[in-house]
Amino acid sequence: MPEDNDDDPNRAVYALSRTAVERKSRAIKKDWKKKSRPSIVELVEPHSDENARLVNQGGLFTRGPDGVTLDDWVRQHFTGVSDYVRILKIVIPNKDRIVALRSLNRMNINHLSLFPDLYGAAKYANLDLRIENY
Repeated sequence: MPEDNDDDPNRAVYALSRTAVERKSRAIKKDWKKKSRPSIVELVEPHSDENARLVNQGGLFTRGPDGVTLDDWVRQHFTGVSDYVRILKIVIPNKDRIVALRSLNRMNINHLSLFPDLYGAAKYANLDLRIENY
């Protein structure tokens, strides 16, 4: 079994509706009258392929307003709108961690594919030795 030194009983994966966030940010920016940066969330795609990890992970970053979490920004700007989900938090209990890691590996989402370097190869090899049928 992989080492798990974290006391948190769960892991989380977030999904964000890129379309909804970009549409809302455009609307906020259009109506913004102040000289300061508008209270928007920008999605930033790196234009460089110099970082193999970034390329393999399909790197996409969010830049939000200072001092506001992405969760809070979505709650603030989509209050009362319930036609579809804008942000989703998937909580995975640690007891299901091995099953999740095994399932991700079968989809080629693992240390070897996400971190194409010596570190990734070593982490992949260690998990392969520790998780049965990895």
